[in-house]
Formats: sequence, structure tokens, C-alpha cells
Amino acid sequence: MIPSNTSQSLLYLYGLLLAALAIFVFRSRPSSTSHRWFALHTVLLTIWTVAIAEVHGNYALEFWGRLTFAATSLVPPTFLAFSRHFPSTVPWLRAGFREGSGDSNPNDSTHNTFFEVLTGPRPFARVPFFDGTNIQDLNGHLIFRPHPKVTTSSEFHSLRLANPNDLWYSGGGVYQPWTFGYTGRPTSGRRSLANFYDTNIEYRVNRKLTLTGYFGYMQGLGSIELIYPRDKNGSYGYGELLYRF
Repeated sequence: MIPSNTSQSLLYLYGLLLAALAIFVFRSRPSSTSHRWFALHTVLLTIWTVAIAEVHGNYALEFWGRLTFAATSLVPPTFLAFSRHFPSTVPWLRAGFREGSGDSNPNDSTHNTFFEVLTGPRPFARVPFFDGTNIQDLNGHLIFRPHPKVTTSSEFHSLRLANPNDLWYSGGGVYQPWTFGYTGRPTSGRRSLANFYDTNIEYRVNRKLTLTGYFGYMQGLGSIELIYPRDKNGSYGYGELLYRF
């Protein structure tokens, strides 16, 4: 788990990226209605992110809590207004559910735990505290392009164990002879694992250079709280530079 001060720093950094995105999109076409709505929507996300960081640090909880609630209440209507004025087929909204089976009886002769043999968790879990083993994943994805060079994607995952008699697994598959590429923790019959939120912003500078910023936040639930009672939540962020030769 990431320490509290580091989580705050990542939230502040993410807020700064959102603010920069709002300014960039607004200044690119200030006369465009869709650009103005997107800038307002992003500013509200910036306020929400900074307020969450302040609440996370236990600073003036009543003020920042009220500000968080106010910003959150305005995010959906500004997004709907933006989507009505955006002259394109995007944004894309997707929802899905997937399940990797678990084993109800570890003492019998039947292996019912699904595992991925030669793959990794990154395609579906860029904060890889879970994988496709003994998991139920109810998820939603929102992807849109406010500018030809900018793509943003946000995801939500509601995670629980498929079978409470099996383990909470993490790992990337068969690549290590000592652990078979997986680790597992018992959860004493608890199934709820976490709610996971993340956002990715990609800016294509030109045909060769792409800049990416990512932030993910995990709200630990019953299974994780049992193992980490004092610090059940976690966050992770990174910046990426991709240059094509």
C-alpha cells in the first residue's frame, strides 16, 4: 500500500494534469460549445480530485467534504451537456462482467480454479492487485476524445471473489518456477475485494511522440480489510513517454 502522503501527492499531480487539460482544450477553440463544456467538466474533476486529497490528509474535513460533494453532483450534468454538443460518435460507454472460477474444495481431486497460463494482468488491471483467477469483475468504461490529439479513458471495477473457499490471487502467470507466477491469500470466507477507479490521459504530440498520465485508486473492502485493517486503500500513478522510431 502507498503511504498517505504519497497518495496525496499523486492526487495533486493528477489534479494538475486535469487542470492543464482543461486549459489546453479551452484555449484550442474557446468559441466551441463542446470545448467550453469539456473544460468546465474537467475543472470540476480537478476540484473533486484536490478535495479528495485534502480529505485523505484529514484537513478541514467539513469544508473539503462539502466541496467534494458539490463537485461530484455537478460532474454528471456537465458531462451530459458536453456529450450533447460534441460533434462526433464518441464518447464510448462500455459495461461488462467477467468471472474466473474458484475452487470450492481444496481437499478433493478436482481443480476448479481458473488461471491464465501465459499472460499478465496489465491489459485489465494496470494496478495489478488482482488477476483473472477466482474473481468476479463488474466493470464500466468511459472513453472520449475532447481533442484530436487527446484521448481520456476512465474505468470502474467492482471486484469480489468468485468462491470464498478459494484464495485472493495476484500475479502474472507461469513465469517463475518457485511460485508458479501466482500468490494467494486466504480471506476467511469473505468475498468482497475492492472497488477500483482509474483514469488515463493520452496526448499525441505528433506521429512519433505520445505522452500518457495514469492514476488508479483502490477502495479495499472486506477481504482486503481483513488482511490490512489499518490501511485497506491504495493508489498508483505513473507517467509514460512513448517514442516511435
